[in-house]
Amino acid sequence: MNQATAPIEPIVDRIVALLIERQQAVYHLPACALDKPLPLSIAARHQHIVIDDVGLDLVCELARCDGQSARALHLFALIQLGLDVHLSVATTLCLALPVKALQHLPFHWQSECGEALHLYAQSVLAYRDISQVEHGIAVVARGTIITLMAKETFIARHIPWVYAENRLCN
Repeated sequence: MNQATAPIEPIVDRIVALLIERQQAVYHLPACALDKPLPLSIAARHQHIVIDDVGLDLVCELARCDGQSARALHLFALIQLGLDVHLSVATTLCLALPVKALQHLPFHWQSECGEALHLYAQSVLAYRDISQVEHGIAVVARGTIITLMAKETFIARHIPWVYAENRLCN
C-alpha cells in the first residue's frame, strides 16, 4: 500500500503548494481594463484581484447595479469565480460614495494607499458595529448617528471617519 501511494504524494504536495500560492497571490488591474473580461488563466492563479483607480463613474454603475455596464458585469463575474475583489478608490472620493447602495455589495473597498474602507449606512453606529475594526477609514452615511463609545473607539484606534453622501450617483 505504501508503494501505491508513493507516486501520488509528490503530486498532492505540488497541488497543495499551488493552492497555497494562489491563496496569497494578488493581481492588480487598472479600472480602465475592465472593458474586457479578465482571462481565466489569471483568475486561476490569483485569489485576490485589486482594481486600481476606480472612479466615480464605475462606483455609480455598481451602486445602481447597472446590468448594461460591461465593467460592472465583469466585476460580478470575478465574484462568481470565487475571487476576492478589492476596489481601490481615491481617499478624496470617499465623500461622494453612495454608502447605502454600496455597503451590501460583495467587494472589499480600499483607499489608493491600501487602507481598508469600512462602509456604514445604518441609522445608529454603535460600538458593537465597529468592535472588530482595527484600522482603515470609516465611511459613514450622512445622517448616521455615531454613539459616543463608537467615536471614542475610532479615536483610540486612530481610525478617521468621514460622512459620505447618502444617495445614489446622478
